[in-house]
Formats: sequence, C-alpha cells, structure tokens
Amino acid sequence: MNNMVRVGIASAIIGTVTVGAHAQTVVPFNGSTAISGVTLVTSGGSTGSVVSVTGVTTNLSNTYAGAFTSGLYSIDFSAVTNSVTIRDSASVTVLSGTISTITNLYSDTGNPNGPVVTIDGWVSFTSGTWLDPIRQLTAGSVSNQVVAGYLSLSGNNGTLPPGVDTVFLEVSAVPEPSEWAAIGMLGTGLAGLVLRARRKLSN
Repeated sequence: MNNMVRVGIASAIIGTVTVGAHAQTVVPFNGSTAISGVTLVTSGGSTGSVVSVTGVTTNLSNTYAGAFTSGLYSIDFSAVTNSVTIRDSASVTVLSGTISTITNLYSDTGNPNGPVVTIDGWVSFTSGTWLDPIRQLTAGSVSNQVVAGYLSLSGNNGTLPPGVDTVFLEVSAVPEPSEWAAIGMLGTGLAGLVLRARRKLSN
C-alpha cells in the first residue's frame, strides 16, 4: 500500500473520530438523596412492580457552570405511559420524555430495612428547558440533536409508605442523522481506498 493510500485511510479515520469527538455526558443527579414528597403506587402485592412515582424531590448534584440552576427538583415516573418528567422548584419542566424500562421492581418481603424499590431505564427526552444546554455541553453545538440518557430511581429507606431515596441521571446529545450519514460516507470512502490499493497491488 503506497503512502498516498495510507494518508487517505488515516484522514478517513481521523474524520470519523472528529465527528464523534463530543461523546461526553453530564450527570445532573449523581446518586442524589431524595428528601421528601414521594408518592408510590405499586402492583403485584408484596412483590411486584411500580406503577408510578410522583414527587421525588432531590438536589441538583452538578450545576455545569450556568447551564442548570442549583436547587430542588422533582421527578415523576409512570409505567402506564412510560414517561419521565423532571421539574424545577418553580414547577417548570426541565426534562420530559419516554423511558424504555430495564428494571421495575418493588418488594417488601425479607428485607429488614424495609421495602425495596428499583427502577431504571433509558430515556429519550423530547422537551424541557435543559435540552439545549445538554446539547451544548455534550455535542459542542445546538442543532436539535436527540437528548437521551440513563435514569435510576431506587429506595430502601424503611419508611412507610415506601419511597425513592436515591436518584441518578446521566444524559447526552445523540449525533444527528446527518452526522451518522457523514460517518457512513467516511466508511464508504475508506473501503474504496482499500479496494483501490488492493487492485493496484494485484496489477
């Protein structure tokens, strides 16, 4: 393979890496402790699942230099509508979207510390005042990228009624379709370079 082909392949690889260079995430709630207001609805008796959680109130873990306002936030989850909504202390929706649930467990059997609640899943956020700040922080620009992340709500605090006492949320902007297309074009160009090099070697 000659030097020009090597340079072309290296350029294609660097281009692919550059497209995905902003694959950062932000963590507004990093194991934050829920402090009040939880209303939990369950199904299945002593061992089952969570139908809904409303009013999980917690402090922001990371402010990200002006992107988010520090203070108290409330989180609602519904297994009926597969939805998650996060609001600030003024009841303004900062993030709202659809959750693809991984775990949904409620149990008050055999645990000396009280009922166990575990909810987690991947959320695609479609509205809220945090969308553009997350895009800027994680993608380096604001151009209507999809914002998605991982949410975990868990509790084992022994209170009655049982609630959620720990919140974790990690989010980022997902590359736009045009960026995926660019990656595909780079891949096609790389394949073409390799094919031409093989043809030259075989001649």
